[in-house]
Amino acid sequence: MDSGKDYYDGACDINYGSDWVTVSWNYFDDHYKTSLVGHSDNNGSEDKGHFHVTYHHNYFTTLVLASHPSASARATSTTISSRSSYYSDIMTGGIDFRVGAQMLIENDAFVNVV
Repeated sequence: MDSGKDYYDGACDINYGSDWVTVSWNYFDDHYKTSLVGHSDNNGSEDKGHFHVTYHHNYFTTLVLASHPSASARATSTTISSRSSYYSDIMTGGIDFRVGAQMLIENDAFVNVV
């Protein structure tokens, strides 16, 4: 990765009270903050009860953080399902979730993920 971590925003961010979102059949490569769900730990009034997100059949590779709170699939006060996705060569975490998040992870593969 040639640029610093703050050069690009997330490749696929889901924020501001979005709900019932599916992210499927994507190839995410060479990125820092790949998919943030939620945009602030201080935005509970807008976000609470939202962010039902499904990731399925995605390929995350050569990333710093696949699921955001840092980069990759990060979640705050959310309900996230990840199914049949492949995570490889991720430097700081495949799926990162925070207090208040609920995660269901099924049939995902993690190869060389720190």
